[in-house]
Amino acid sequence: MKQLQTQLQNGASAFGRARRHARNACIGAAVSLATVPAFAALDTTAVQTAMTAAQDDAWSIANLAIPVIVVLAVAGIIYSLIRKV
Repeated sequence: MKQLQTQLQNGASAFGRARRHARNACIGAAVSLATVPAFAALDTTAVQTAMTAAQDDAWSIANLAIPVIVVLAVAGIIYSLIRKV
């Protein structure tokens, strides 16, 4: 009984081993499928174009947001200095 409790606490049960082996088998199967040359020949130009457009949109938003954040920070500092006086 004591040995069974120790095995269950350490996760060394038969179910734990079976689950680990099943997980490793699934990972191996997924890696095997992902490395098949048929999957490597996919056309990715549309994805690259979409990512470039999204990056340009993000930069334009950042160029607007950063000055606003700086102005608000400076206004907060000035307000806190005025309040102390």
